[in-house]
Amino acid sequence: MRANTYRRTGLWLLIMWTVAVCLFEAFPQIDLWVTALFYTPKLGFTAGWLDPVLEYLRQRIWDLSVLLAVVSLVMVGLCAVLRRPLLRLTLRDWAWIMLSYLIGPVILVNGLFKAYSGRARPAEILPFGGEHLFTRAWQFADQCTSNCSFVSGEGAAVVILSLGLWLVGRRWCGARGQARATGWAWGLSVFVLLQRLVTGRHFLSDLTFAALISLTIAWALWGLLQNGGQRRAELTKAGQEPIRRPSPRA
Repeated sequence: MRANTYRRTGLWLLIMWTVAVCLFEAFPQIDLWVTALFYTPKLGFTAGWLDPVLEYLRQRIWDLSVLLAVVSLVMVGLCAVLRRPLLRLTLRDWAWIMLSYLIGPVILVNGLFKAYSGRARPAEILPFGGEHLFTRAWQFADQCTSNCSFVSGEGAAVVILSLGLWLVGRRWCGARGQARATGWAWGLSVFVLLQRLVTGRHFLSDLTFAALISLTIAWALWGLLQNGGQRRAELTKAGQEPIRRPSPRA
């Protein structure tokens, strides 16, 4: 990724964070409005008739995400020992995928927010047949004791999965193949995020901030591992080039 592209990506992330925070802080009821679109009184969430199919596909995507996380951990060790790329991905590539999973979905999302936010899931609050109170995004509450709604763990993980598949497509495919692989990769994210929304498992803000957290962590790690590594390699190479002295004038 070129430096200009990297900076533009960071700017877009900052804009998305600003818009999302301002929107859900100013209008927290958006979460209730969107969730209500998929809820029918006495019947529950209207996607229930599709739930077995959606759940099966969601589980298989989750399995794929766990597989990529484990493979990236193994490949980091192998690349470090063998000192060469594996499956056309370098040590920095595998480390980027592994650390994105570790810092994003594992530590920040599941270790911090889901464990301590206390936000009940949509299907658990009073407007949608539950017994708990609605909690706005970024407000810590006592409506949930563990595995809470804010933010979505699977939403965060599937974004890293899509980024990992994008990188594989970038390393393995040409321009046309990479575009196709990128489309399929992000299709997985869209499917999982929508599935969590229409089945009453997460609010729109849960999914929005889960995706932003993963994207931001991956962006920061890319700058540290990829762009930073390329810059150091260029400086090292420049330092190893012999200094050419100008020939003396006649």
